[in-house]
Amino acid sequence: MKKNEWFNEYGYLAKPIPPEAVDACSHSGSCDADVKHWVKELKFEVPDLEAARKFVKSTGADDYDMMDEDDMNEFVFWEFCNRIREEEYDHKNHPDENEDDEDDFFEAWAFCSLDC
Repeated sequence: MKKNEWFNEYGYLAKPIPPEAVDACSHSGSCDADVKHWVKELKFEVPDLEAARKFVKSTGADDYDMMDEDDMNEFVFWEFCNRIREEEYDHKNHPDENEDDEDDFFEAWAFCSLDC
């Protein structure tokens, strides 16, 4: 897989998504306008459309084969924002499960990958 500003050669995020973008793109209700805004603002792009298509399919999305490049970027960004929000929530609200952590620093974004 090729890498770009957002992804390393293994398909993992290479840098964090800003917390304000995660908040804006993972709230209840429609996030479409927020996702479009942040994808454009951050110039978020998946590095490999085929890998992104497999990732989107693995989430259970029905229309993955109809998505164009913009749709893929937006879906992956939205999915990553939701995963980050869930991981951070779990980390904060289940401290007993994190006893082995050497410190309290937790970067949920580092676990986001196109690898399914």
